Amino acid sequence: MIDFSFLEKNWKVKSAIVVPVYLPLAQIGCALFSCEENARADLSKEFAAHGSQLKNLSYVFLSDYYSIQPRPANFVAESKLTKRERECICWISLGKTDDETAIIMSIARSTVRFHIQNALIKLNVTNRAQAVTRAAQFGFLPGSRAS
Repeated sequence: MIDFSFLEKNWKVKSAIVVPVYLPLAQIGCALFSCEENARADLSKEFAAHGSQLKNLSYVFLSDYYSIQPRPANFVAESKLTKRERECICWISLGKTDDETAIIMSIARSTVRFHIQNALIKLNVTNRAQAVTRAAQFGFLPGSRAS
C-alpha cells in the first residue's frame, strides 16, 4: 500500500483517485483527482463512474506534457549502438536465443552476450525485452523509426 498522507498534510485532501501513467522511453507519471468536498474519504462511486475516463484523460495530458518537454541534447546520442550490437538486438527481437544468434552471425555465443550486455548499458535498460523496446523507439531496428 502506498502512503498518500502527504495529500491531507500538504493539500488538505482526504482522498484522491491516483492514476499511474506509463509512457514510452521510461517516462512515468501520475495524475491525482480529488473531490471538491475535501473531507470525503471514499471516492469509490466516482471511480466506478469515471475511472476509465480519468485514465484516458491522464494519459493524454501526460503524453502531451512530456512531448513538449525539451530532451537533453545527449539523450539519443549516448544511446548509439554499434552495428554488431544492433544485429544482436535485432535477432533477439525476432525470438532467437544466444546460441541461434551466434550461429546466424558466425560468432561465439560469448560474443553475442558481450554485444547484448553493451547494448543494455548504452540503452540504460536492465533486460533484453527493455533493450528491444528501447532500440525500436530509437530507430535502431529494421522497420522502426526514431521517436
